Amino acid sequence: MKYKKEYYGTITQIDDAFGNLMQFIDKQGLQDNTLVVFTSDNGPEYAHAGPSIRDTSFGTPGNLRGMKRFAYEGGHRVPGLARWPGHIPAGIVSDKLFNGTDFLPTISHLAGVNIPTDRTIDGVDAFNAFLNKDYHREHPPMWFFPARRILPAHVPNIPHMAMRYGDYSLIGYLSPERSQKSQFSGDSGGIDWIKTAVPATFELYNLKDDVEQNINLADREYETLIKLIPIMQRRWIDIRDDGPWW
Repeated sequence: MKYKKEYYGTITQIDDAFGNLMQFIDKQGLQDNTLVVFTSDNGPEYAHAGPSIRDTSFGTPGNLRGMKRFAYEGGHRVPGLARWPGHIPAGIVSDKLFNGTDFLPTISHLAGVNIPTDRTIDGVDAFNAFLNKDYHREHPPMWFFPARRILPAHVPNIPHMAMRYGDYSLIGYLSPERSQKSQFSGDSGGIDWIKTAVPATFELYNLKDDVEQNINLADREYETLIKLIPIMQRRWIDIRDDGPWW
């Protein structure tokens, strides 16, 4: 497979570089005052729907649905490692949700620094997630990627966003549908679409019972669906309107 050696070579280089970082921290005696986190910003890429659309797709999301760019769990549920001797017990395993937006408020709190008050902060202080403990989250977390089509034409379009609410994942598709002018939002019409569209079509999954997201509960659990739809729509509009018109 093309680029396979480069892919695995990159993994080896990351492993070596991260090892050098950890050795430096320990040699400098900084380990007790340094929180180290190793994770990913999105899920892996892998060959799908026939011939891969990329020559660098060697990852796997395991039994999770989707991959990088997908709003399904395979697109944003990723593993993470954290080390802070004296604060995070060695060997502890946590299944609590920690979102990328939580890094700013979490690290700011640990460092005794106030977070900005002149803008909306989506994340929360979620350090307890590293300890497998509960914490308060005022708003349900959301993930969004404005792709219209990254799959072959015979594969259905992919959803634009996901929202976690307890054990449920609500999947949303924006409407009106954007033009096929380009795949991403960098074209002149992309930002117009993002700043005006709202989620209007939905899927509902119970991740506790169906982490693979094979069973769409939108028809079976209609009361839950209609409870979560306005929460997603309000949350999306708040995020959309708070963002710049870039």
